[in-house]
Amino acid sequence: MGRRLALALLALAIAAAPCLAQDTINIHFSTYGYESGGFEFSAQGDTLVLVGFVVDAEGVIPGLPYSPSVNEYTIVFTDLVSGGEGVEGGVSTFTYTGGVMSIYQDPSFDGDWEQPHEANQPPASFVNGELWLRGEMGPFDWTLWRDMSMGVCGAIVQVTGGLAAPWVPQSLACGGTMVPAGGFYQAIGYDLQLNAEMWRESVAIRASSLGAIKALY
Repeated sequence: MGRRLALALLALAIAAAPCLAQDTINIHFSTYGYESGGFEFSAQGDTLVLVGFVVDAEGVIPGLPYSPSVNEYTIVFTDLVSGGEGVEGGVSTFTYTGGVMSIYQDPSFDGDWEQPHEANQPPASFVNGELWLRGEMGPFDWTLWRDMSMGVCGAIVQVTGGLAAPWVPQSLACGGTMVPAGGFYQAIGYDLQLNAEMWRESVAIRASSLGAIKALY
């Protein structure tokens, strides 16, 4: 199991690496999330919400309206509906569909995970700025090793609008690693923590990285 997990995370790291000069932007972000039915098991119809902050943007295109010293950049994922969790050999796999990714820029720097919020919605402080980027998500595939509190996930995001849309490729890959239990975020009502990025999808290994991970089992 340990060797397979190491290989899986290595595959994800390769998938998330810049693809030389063909890339135009890599957006790194960190989020907390919760699922409507609880993340101990992803039941069919459960809804996932992720909320967090853009922590860096590399390979920025000249003219891109990105000013982290002036604005806070918050990111939210909503409307993600689970197709139900399958378990085989101690490995869980499931897919969310129907998701929307949104990034907001806001000079108030007031994003607060502890702010009260309605069910299946992010706290208001994460969506109170100007829409910077929005995209519709393709199937959001997850693979978890629950006994080790580790996981990987990935999807393709089709950009549909926002202030930065003219400078960003229409199709972006999105992938990350997660820890589904423990720590500060559970105490404030979240079930998981995800560290991830979005990048221009331009080499074959990225499109097949999650398939390669699943093929290990």
